[in-house]
Amino acid sequence: MRKVLVSLCFIALAIALPASAQMAPKSLNRVIAVKAKPSMSAQWEAGMKKLNEWAHQHNLLLANHCWEIVSGPRTGQYLIASPGHDWKDFDAAEKASQGVGAQILADLDPYTESHLTSFWEYREDLSGRAFDSSQSPPAFVEVATYFLKPGGGQAVTDAIKAANAAIEKSHWPGNPSGWWTLVNGGNGPQMALVTGHANWADFQPPETTFIKMLNEVYGQEGAAALGKKFFSGLRSWRSEIWRSRPDLSYIPASQ
Repeated sequence: MRKVLVSLCFIALAIALPASAQMAPKSLNRVIAVKAKPSMSAQWEAGMKKLNEWAHQHNLLLANHCWEIVSGPRTGQYLIASPGHDWKDFDAAEKASQGVGAQILADLDPYTESHLTSFWEYREDLSGRAFDSSQSPPAFVEVATYFLKPGGGQAVTDAIKAANAAIEKSHWPGNPSGWWTLVNGGNGPQMALVTGHANWADFQPPETTFIKMLNEVYGQEGAAALGKKFFSGLRSWRSEIWRSRPDLSYIPASQ
């Protein structure tokens, strides 16, 4: 019976994680989603600044880029992202950050309603002209999160690769973007397309829209079939805009 349960666990894990066959070096992103208590966002932000001052004083190893969600169902929540890591980096960070837990309890916990930590893998094999998320982030990112059906990952990734081929062939001038796959910490399987924007005006799509570009490369029937293939692997999707908050971010002196 135990062998059967272990086998089922491995099958469930394989279904839940449609990641690449082998994780590329420095492709892991830890994301902490934080919801401040009602009417306490200002206190939470003040606490975050105080925590970052403590981090600078103690030379903590990991950068934390803070984002504020400004559109979508999670508007008003914060995201603290630390990209560009291997799993072992978090061991080193924990050893070097003794006492940070007490600071979080003092500076943030009184104003925090809930938080959720998740880990995402950057999919270089699926991404085109991506911004370097380990460096200074753009002013905004547009985030489309796709919740996949169990077993739907192949259809979705095949469609993404076909779309990337069309982008390359047509030299379509889209904004820098990259694909991410949820590794742990949420209702999976999930994938996310993150697109950078310099300002609000930068959200204006190019004269040749993405759909028009696909129609020109594959024809209307081919583009429609590609869209059908992509959406056949999905349960649902969510779109958001995140605003970069450098005033709430921590960048180690070594970076």
